[in-house]
Amino acid sequence: NAKDFNGWAPRGVEGWSYDDVLPYFKWMETFSGGSNQYRGGEGPLKIIRCPAKHKFFDTFLRSGVQAGYQIASDHNGEEQEGIHIAQADIDNGRRCNASHAYLNPNKDHQNLAVKTNSHVHRVLFEQNRANVD
Repeated sequence: NAKDFNGWAPRGVEGWSYDDVLPYFKWMETFSGGSNQYRGGEGPLKIIRCPAKHKFFDTFLRSGVQAGYQIASDHNGEEQEGIHIAQADIDNGRRCNASHAYLNPNKDHQNLAVKTNSHVHRVLFEQNRANVD
């Protein structure tokens, strides 16, 4: 929500306004509804609008409008307030989390080591290489 990010700047959090972070959100996703000024179209995280197939779904939306709420076309778009169809990180029927989107496609890279059940105390950078301690 743009209001969340823009609320941080007056508190001294520089570089985290909505305009600052939006390019990164767009870069990391592919939205099934297509790219636009708020959504990405070529990123590794796959975002779908959930199928709203239940016979009462349209009735639910209409009742929200009758109660005074607006229908938000995309709750990650310009306006989040209102009722909407939920979205999910799904790719070919499976959850598309960070591991699926970023690690799995790169798991055979020689410069990547994935260690599970580990605790990192610090990250040491040597030029463009990160090592954990």
